[in-house]
Amino acid sequence: MLQAKSAPLLLLPALLALILTAGCAHRPAPEGPLLEEVDRAIETGDMVAAERLLRRPLRDGDAEAQLRMARIHAMGGPVLRRDDAQAREWYRRAAEQGLGTARIELADLYVFGNHQEQQRNYVQAAWWYRQAADAGDVVAAWALGRMYRQGLGVPQSDRDAAGWLRQAAEGGHVPAKAAYAWLLESGQGVTQDYGEALRWYRAAVDGGHAFARLRIGDAYRSGAMGLEADAVKAHMWYNLSATDGNSLARSRREQIAATMTPEEIARAQQMARQRATAP
Repeated sequence: MLQAKSAPLLLLPALLALILTAGCAHRPAPEGPLLEEVDRAIETGDMVAAERLLRRPLRDGDAEAQLRMARIHAMGGPVLRRDDAQAREWYRRAAEQGLGTARIELADLYVFGNHQEQQRNYVQAAWWYRQAADAGDVVAAWALGRMYRQGLGVPQSDRDAAGWLRQAAEGGHVPAKAAYAWLLESGQGVTQDYGEALRWYRAAVDGGHAFARLRIGDAYRSGAMGLEADAVKAHMWYNLSATDGNSLARSRREQIAATMTPEEIARAQQMARQRATAP
């Protein structure tokens, strides 16, 4: 969940990822090997070489080339310094051609604002996330749902947040599954439904989500969400969440362990190991 308006909504997607989506059909697309060479140059920090390789496809107006030029300016280097204004311009050109990755990375750049509050523009970020989400991108739907939760760039609305988070969750986005489950559990923006909340928490658990494991542990600890109280199962879920680095789960595991016998703790630990190693 978003905690403060100054916190980034999500990390910028990996600037070095290989994005091979084709550009507009009426324009010649650069050959795969050329794009791969550009990506290698960016990965090694040779922005000058990458920029030189992109000149021809940029003249042709290729969206994939525009995306890579945006990344060059967003990253910067020893010779070509980071330039967010240029990055936004190149992202915009690629995004207006319908390139989903460019829409998301442009929105991310508006959220981050080079880590300076005055350079952030949540309204623009929400608009570009919406363009990508309307086209079916689950990451954008998740981000837009978070913005509606906090009222960043859009009017605060738990109902709209739930709608976008559900779209992302149904598309397989693991953090969105956990976030939507929380709304169902708490009845924020949707009708409270413990059964559905538990179903989405379990779906998030299958993706390795630590918060979802924590909440299932809480449910077993107190007998909530239709589950019967079970200290052994609660300890197991806390253990799994703690293994993922959740400090709150570690604390609660120790608290419930104080009420258990050594045999119960051993059984819970064995169950956690079995589940952690299950295919």
